[in-house]
Amino acid sequence: MKKLDENLLRTFKIDISNEEKFDYFSFNIDTKYSESWDIFGVHFSSDNKIVLRLMHFEDEMFEDEMFSPVKLASPFVSLKFLDYLNFLNFIRFSLLKKEKETNNGVYFELLDAEELLKFHYPKSLLTSGVGRWYRYKENDASDNGLVSLISIPLYNKKYGNNQSLSLRFVTLEKSHLIDEHFNLLFSSHGLGTISFSKEALEDLVNILSKVVD
Repeated sequence: MKKLDENLLRTFKIDISNEEKFDYFSFNIDTKYSESWDIFGVHFSSDNKIVLRLMHFEDEMFEDEMFSPVKLASPFVSLKFLDYLNFLNFIRFSLLKKEKETNNGVYFELLDAEELLKFHYPKSLLTSGVGRWYRYKENDASDNGLVSLISIPLYNKKYGNNQSLSLRFVTLEKSHLIDEHFNLLFSSHGLGTISFSKEALEDLVNILSKVVD
């Protein structure tokens, strides 16, 4: 895992003048040979929230001069299992500075098939989505007009580190849900940012730590 310096931020067209100062990190940083990149950002907000941003983008996207990863990247990171563990440890030790989380199941709710369909999850892919998607209840309760969802990877021990699975964040405006053309998987570019309280992030780490089958 490597923190992106200003040169890499410019290479990836990530705005470094934004008032919300994010630090960005990546696991696949080879700009010469990679055809896609998985990047996550961290920001500490003035209201004591920890803001995380997930971005995945392909090399071909840069053919569009107007491409901006923050606005148009897919809202996930694709990680091999060891990189995923490093990501968890980064949150646990660098952001939370705790060896063990105390919250368990308070801030997130697992979505069933019926609820996923309400969020415009593709019906043809529903079987693979059940058991992976959670709603961030604290965001719902804040009355800010936003709904945040998280999809976790489910790794299989027998495949070891030879599997790359996706961790996905999506923060929707509730108006998205009345748009019949909106698709949770394919219409959510640029929506991979979620603001967590420290307690909620602890709860999320507990959930993310239980992804090995």
